[in-house]
Amino acid sequence: MSHFTRVKTVVRNLVSLKNALDELGLVYEEGVQLLRVRGWQGAEELAQLVIKTGTQYDIGVRATATGEYELVADWWALEEQGIKQRVLVQQITQRYAYHEVKEQVKRQGYTIEKQEIDEDGSIRLKVGAWR
Repeated sequence: MSHFTRVKTVVRNLVSLKNALDELGLVYEEGVQLLRVRGWQGAEELAQLVIKTGTQYDIGVRATATGEYELVADWWALEEQGIKQRVLVQQITQRYAYHEVKEQVKRQGYTIEKQEIDEDGSIRLKVGAWR
């Protein structure tokens, strides 16, 4: 049985999301019209952006009424293909947050002076500004 589920995220900026996907090496399609997200046994959902997983199933990025984006996929089918929802969503949201912070730092006139990655994967940024 196909079962598409939605994962609520705090993604509001598609540019930062696409930067994160590029950095993670994830292939995606984006169109002017909504694209089909493939699920088990031909089930489909529609989304603004479709992440290709290298399987017959996709992950969609779809706008919500609140202006945020959610990830929609047949996660059960993807899990069967070895793609773990929790791990993938965590990677995407971490890289998205990183790109959002970099953009905000730049907008506010700061520069990133130092970047460290902790053993647990946390990223620390030291920023500064010329005054």
